[in-house]
Amino acid sequence: MEIREVEAFLAVADELHFGRAAARLHVTTTRVSQNVRSLERRVGAPLFERSTRRVRLTPLGERLLADLRPAYLNMETALRTAREVARQRSGWLRVAFATSMSRPICTELIETFQRHHPHCQVVRSVRPAWAVHDQQTPDLGNLDVFVTWAPGDPDVLRAPGCTVGPVLRSLPRAILVGRQHPLAGRASVDVEELADHPLLYAGSTEPAADRMSRYVDAWTPPATPQGRPLRRVRRLHDAYVEELIAIIAEGELVHLTFHGMTDVYQQEDITIVPLTGMPPMIVAPVWRTANANPMVRAFVQANATLDDHA
Repeated sequence: MEIREVEAFLAVADELHFGRAAARLHVTTTRVSQNVRSLERRVGAPLFERSTRRVRLTPLGERLLADLRPAYLNMETALRTAREVARQRSGWLRVAFATSMSRPICTELIETFQRHHPHCQVVRSVRPAWAVHDQQTPDLGNLDVFVTWAPGDPDVLRAPGCTVGPVLRSLPRAILVGRQHPLAGRASVDVEELADHPLLYAGSTEPAADRMSRYVDAWTPPATPQGRPLRRVRRLHDAYVEELIAIIAEGELVHLTFHGMTDVYQQEDITIVPLTGMPPMIVAPVWRTANANPMVRAFVQANATLDDHA
């Protein structure tokens, strides 16, 4: 059975008129008649009673209509679904990563997504890690999703109008120090030891000071887990990591960070030391709730279990 025969039969059954059925299908009346006759030959009996005054279904035609229409509607639904999936998979995903996110992490997240959606074009850019907190209402521009750092708990990324997705990956904490710093060269440092050393502190900025403070306090807390106060020194004037690196290279301050930071910023006069006693640094996606689209959901779903294998 050919689809054009089915469509001709259903159209005539609905219209009970060959001319109107032809107009509905945008073909000639002759073509509709040919397709119906072809289907009748397949069946082996007439499906319509025809006269110069009217057209009506035979009992066999009525039975075929009852059996055939649901199957045809299911086929149309399946085709619409397939077209929608194809359209989504050939779309665009505009994703930004925190400037300090390492290339292997960015590449792995994108490649994992594109293995599931090979026809989706990914446009990649970078933003400061705390971009969701630098304004009262975050302005992520035309981004679909922003992948950034969450110190210990994704909840610190929550902001008005934004959705925070699941954990995509986590990395152990570390400290960044100048090579002449007393802690440089250690196999590891416990967080309690940091009470004896000044720490670089980003502070908070207006107009989103409350959210920013919560974020930077999670990154560099005011005290150790055992309650020892930490001496935090405000030295940063902008959001560029390059300024942070230059300050740490001077050798006096310690920066709380994550394992792999020096993979992104390689410089001879800084080094990284593993830090124990603090929760890991989490990689999580953030997007404007109003801008959610199928490709964002696909990106998150493809990568949500990535950390299970990290």
